[in-house]
Parts: sequence; structure tokens; C-alpha cells
Amino acid sequence: MGSSDGVARSQFRPWSGRHRRRIVCRRSFYGYATNLFLNAFTPATQTVAVTNAAQYTVSCRGTGSLNLSGAAAGTVTQAAPVTFTATSTSLTLTVNGALSRVQLETGAAASSFVQTAASAAARSADSCRLSPVGEALIQRGAATLLLKGQGISGSLGRLVGIGTGDEIMRLNTAQTNVIAGNSLAIAGVSVPLPAFGICLGWSAAGRSGSYNGGTIATDATVPAAAGQVFLGRNQAGLFAAGRYDSLTVWPFGASNAAIQAKALAYS
Repeated sequence: MGSSDGVARSQFRPWSGRHRRRIVCRRSFYGYATNLFLNAFTPATQTVAVTNAAQYTVSCRGTGSLNLSGAAAGTVTQAAPVTFTATSTSLTLTVNGALSRVQLETGAAASSFVQTAASAAARSADSCRLSPVGEALIQRGAATLLLKGQGISGSLGRLVGIGTGDEIMRLNTAQTNVIAGNSLAIAGVSVPLPAFGICLGWSAAGRSGSYNGGTIATDATVPAAAGQVFLGRNQAGLFAAGRYDSLTVWPFGASNAAIQAKALAYS
């Protein structure tokens, strides 16, 4: 399961008489983030400079709300963050009621809160590298990988990324497809991803993948998974931020029917 030192731990469970290795369980991972809202843990109404046509997300905690005006319009509550594309260079955030923290950040999803004072503040990127045993499983010539999560986003973000070679699972630039490697489109999506399960298997004959039990996508490519293996990013820092519920790897290539049956969201 997930650990505080950023190394994924594991446990064995059976599937059809063989062994699987569950690599990680229920944790959120985020890339670099900057909170543009000043004095974020003692919120007060303010106007913030933003970049026209850039995407932002506003989130908050507390029983109150935020009204957005200027570069965007909307109401933000604890239960309902707002993602928008700025229409000008100035955003006003008006605090209503009791709020304990506010975050304004770039991107399509809210991430963990960053405390600020009189200036914006950044958070270092999270990192979860698999243990050597987990990396060895994924680097095999035949394996099956099941990833479950929710709220994931990130242009070119790596859901399961490696240091060199073929990327295992990723989003495309527009965040409209989940892709295996450079070419196998597993499914069309919109971000942030809802609760999902992606199962990808490979052997010498090629690879097959399914998203949420959908139609199997196949090609003749075998992933070249040399180097360090990460969850939610690659070694170069291309992040797919959000919540990862579980990552499970079997040391064999499953059938298409089994891949499709396994590709279910966490429950």
C-alpha cells in the first residue's frame, strides 16, 4: 500500500490460481502547484492577476462560498470547485460566509491546499516510484496491469510512467484519450476522469486494453518498460494528478475477455 516515503509497497493476492501483486492503495498525487490566492488560510475578498485563455480551478473549505467575477463567473463551495478558462486578466474572488481556506491554481482539477501569506506559494510535486519488485513486474515481456482512480487530469500526464522507452498509460495532449504507449487509444475521455478502471495486458503477441469495461483496443506493440516506474507521473515530471485507488500487476498477459472484465472502477 502507499507509504510516507514515496515508495509503493505491495501484497500478493490470487487470480485464477496465479499471483498478482497489488502495488498501491488509495492516495492522491499531484504535480507542482501554485496557490495564487493570498493569505489562503484566512480568506478575504481579493482580485488576482490571471492569464487570459488559461485554465484555472478554484476550491475552498468551510461553510461559506466564493463568488467569481471578472475573468470568470460562478460560485465556489466546498462541495463544488469551479474550473474555468479565463476571459480576461483579472479575477475577483468575493468571500461570503465562513471559509477556512481558498485555492486558485492552474489546471482542470483541485489539488491539496497550499498555504500562502502575502504572496503566492508553490508546492513541490508528489512522487511515487514503485519498489524494485514492482518495477520488475512491469518490465516483464508479459504482464497485466489494472489501475483504478478518479479525478485524474493533466496534459500528456502519465498514469503509469517510466524513465525511458514506451509509456505504459497516459493522457494525450488534449486530455481527450487514454493511450497506451505512443499510439494505442484505449478510450475517449473527458477530464477530470470520473471513477475508472483501466486494464492493460501484454505479451509477445502485442497488447490489449479496456477502460471501464469498454471495447477492447489492441495493437502489436510490446511495451519497452526500461528504467524507473512511477505512478501518476514519469521520471521527466509529466503528471496525471488526482486520486489513485489501486494499482495491481499480474505477471502474465491476460486474455481480452479477462482484461475487459477487470476494467472496473474501485468499489
